[in-house]
Amino acid sequence: MRPQSFAIRSFSDNDDSDRSENSTDDSDSRDECGSDLDNGNDPDSEPHEEDNPPQKATTTTDVAKSLDETLADLTLGFVHFLATEEYDEGRPSSKLLIYFSCVLGISANGTTFARPLNYTSQLSGLIYCARLILLESVLPRFAHPTLEWSARPSSGQLDKLKQMRIEKMCLGSPAPLDELFSLREYRRYSFVSDPANGLSDDYLELSRIACLATNDGLMTDDGWDYVAVRQYVSLYRELQRLNMLLIYLHGGSTPRGTDLLAVTHRNTPDARRGVCVYANTIAVISQVNKARRTTNKEFYVVRFLDKYTTRIMY
Repeated sequence: MRPQSFAIRSFSDNDDSDRSENSTDDSDSRDECGSDLDNGNDPDSEPHEEDNPPQKATTTTDVAKSLDETLADLTLGFVHFLATEEYDEGRPSSKLLIYFSCVLGISANGTTFARPLNYTSQLSGLIYCARLILLESVLPRFAHPTLEWSARPSSGQLDKLKQMRIEKMCLGSPAPLDELFSLREYRRYSFVSDPANGLSDDYLELSRIACLATNDGLMTDDGWDYVAVRQYVSLYRELQRLNMLLIYLHGGSTPRGTDLLAVTHRNTPDARRGVCVYANTIAVISQVNKARRTTNKEFYVVRFLDKYTTRIMY
C-alpha cells in the first residue's frame, strides 16, 4: 500500500506545483495585460491605416512627367515671347520671328524668292500658330504654374481677350502679327485696281462726280449733305438687289441669296475674289461650304453671265 500512497502523494505534489506555476503565469499575464491597458494599448488590436497613412513614393515616372510639364511650359513661354516682343525703334526686322518669316520666303536653293502662292500659305501658318499661342496665354483652360499663368476665369473672358487683341493682334500694333499681316496682304490682287481692266481711274472719277456734282452732289461748301448721302446709300442698295436679280436670272444654276451676298470683287484675308473676267465674260464664283462638315472639303460654283448682262455689270 505504500507504493500506492506514494504515487498519490507524488501526484498531489506535482498537481500543487503545476497549479503554482499556472497561477504564476496567469499573474504575470494579468500584470502584462494591466500594464498594456494602463498605457492605452490593446494587445489584441491591430494597427489601423488611419493611424499610419501610407506615404506615396515618388517614382521615376512621376519625376519624368513633372519634368515634361515644366519643359512644355518653358517652350510655351519662349514662343509667347517671340510672338509678343515689341519692335526696336519701330523696325519689324529687329525681331526673330519676323526675320524667320523672311527666311521662309527664300527658295530652297537660295537663288530666288518663293512665289506668293507658296509663301503666303507659310505666313498663314505662322499667323495661325501665333494666334493660338496668344489665346492660350490670356485664356488657358488649365494653369501653367511654371509661367505663373492662372486658368481662365468663369466670367470676364471677353474683356481679357479684347485687351490682348488690341495690344498684340491688330494691324498697327508694334508686335510681330502686325508685320505678318502686312506681308501676307502685300500686293494682293484687286479686280478694280488692275490696270488691265481700266477701272481704277474710272472709279475715282465716278467718286469725284458723285461728291462734287452741282445739282445732287454728296458734298456742299459746308461739308457732307447727309440727306443726299442717305439717298445715295439707298440707291446703292437698290443697285445691289438689281445686280443680284441679273445673276439670279442669267447666271445659269439658281444661286442662294447668301452665296451672292458673300461675293467680293477683290481678295480678302479670308477668301479669294468672286468676280473674274474670262473670254470677255464676267464669271461669278461662289464658295459653298455645305458639305464641309461631312467631307472636310469645300467646292466652288462658277456662273458665267451672257454678254448683255456682262456689259451692264462691267
